[in-house]
Amino acid sequence: MKDEPVCGTWYPEIYSKLGLIPVKSDVTKIQVDCTVASIFPTSDLNVLGHDNLTISGTNFPRYLTDNIIDIEFSNPIKSKCVA
Repeated sequence: MKDEPVCGTWYPEIYSKLGLIPVKSDVTKIQVDCTVASIFPTSDLNVLGHDNLTISGTNFPRYLTDNIIDIEFSNPIKSKCVA
């Protein structure tokens, strides 16, 4: 199974039989954005936290243990989600 793009800024990668071909330093990076399609649940959340949220969308990292994800709410103190 081929991995889908992951959000971030990346250089294009080209492979030959001998492996990865080096990219010139003046090559423009490609921007891949994450999109959020849905969040569940959206109501009856505990104001003290400890609710599990399911966030669906595209281009999220495949393995969260290998990545740092930072999610914050838009409240005045910008509360952070803790994984």
